Amino acid sequence: MNLFKSLRSGSQPGVHTLEATSSGLATALASVTLRATFVVGYVSPHVDLDGVARTLGARFPGVPLMLCSTAGELCSSGGGL
Repeated sequence: MNLFKSLRSGSQPGVHTLEATSSGLATALASVTLRATFVVGYVSPHVDLDGVARTLGARFPGVPLMLCSTAGELCSSGGGL
């Protein structure tokens, strides 16, 4: 369908997708020039979530922030949540 092709064609205006390691996050964020109004992050459970939150909060002070992990990583132990 053309609808899905058009959605995959690129980022929407005002949306920035960033992929970085936890150690390279601050450097990667320095290149982001848009004025954020809401930040969403998917973080591996093997990474210091509080550290990622501090880095994002310092880069975007006062901006609402939501961080989470993927369901597969949360449930990978087989024991459920």
